[in-house]
Amino acid sequence: MFLESPEVMLDVLHIITTISCPFQVFGIYCILFKTPKTMVSIKWILLNLHVCCLLFDLGLTVLSAPCLILPAMAGFPLGILWTIFEVPIIFQTYLIFTSLLMVCNAILVMVENRYYQMFARNKAWHHFRLPYIFLLTILNMTCALTLYYYVPDQPAALEYVYKQVPNIPAEFKSRPMFVLSIDIGVPIAEFILIIIFLFSNGIIFIALIHWNMNSSTIKQVKSTQTRKMEKKFLLAIYVQAGVVMIALLCPATYVIFSVFNDYYNQAANNCMFISFAFHGIFSTLILLWGYKPYRKFCMDIMKSIKAYREKTTLAVGTAEVSRLRNAMV
Repeated sequence: MFLESPEVMLDVLHIITTISCPFQVFGIYCILFKTPKTMVSIKWILLNLHVCCLLFDLGLTVLSAPCLILPAMAGFPLGILWTIFEVPIIFQTYLIFTSLLMVCNAILVMVENRYYQMFARNKAWHHFRLPYIFLLTILNMTCALTLYYYVPDQPAALEYVYKQVPNIPAEFKSRPMFVLSIDIGVPIAEFILIIIFLFSNGIIFIALIHWNMNSSTIKQVKSTQTRKMEKKFLLAIYVQAGVVMIALLCPATYVIFSVFNDYYNQAANNCMFISFAFHGIFSTLILLWGYKPYRKFCMDIMKSIKAYREKTTLAVGTAEVSRLRNAMV
């Protein structure tokens, strides 16, 4: 099946990047130059999330582009970090894991920012939030360093992988195969724990936001119109965060299924990785459509393009009529 081919997977990843990267850069432009003053409190938070998503996408599709051999914790890189710069594979693995965790971290920081801006600017949390965000970022950047601890002796590990997955295509064995770990349960369990930690922190902030919004004191202080605007803004944030998380968790679910059920299907492995690469497009679409200023800017561009086409068509039609009249004369 052609989907089993690493070259086909790489070509598909490059096509996705060709579409996604300009689209995401346009999203960055909108955040930097089309964010109104009413959204200034979340401007840099949105930019942080968007840049993290972009870097994660580039790492997956261009820089590293790993071809995984699930259910083994093994694979080989196809990206320019290896083919051109020969960056060590373990360091590439660290970059991919860390960039994924930084996307999750950016989502959590965005939710925390909403809680702080809406309800905690004059509370004790004001003094703890910056140390909290700093420690959270350090945790996410250093968590993947433990991967170095699990790396086994490669020749012996490769023999183990070939026995675990006996139907690996012969051509794969000539690639620069790298085995992250033989004891697959421990690194996956560690990764699941950090995701659960980040997710539970996000749930706590969401619960605090809604508890405060439903507080009788807040209802008396804020007008109905203000509370409606805050709910719409929160909805846009939840949808954006939710789409990113779903786009990331669905492929991650297949990874867990494959590893713990010892299931090998190279076409499915490649499709799983390709699906990871779509999350940047989905995230940018939600950004541009979910927030009114960016949606209005995009609609204005579309109207301008439509008006230009109509004007061009009219001009061509007028010129053609004049030509025919002159020919008849």
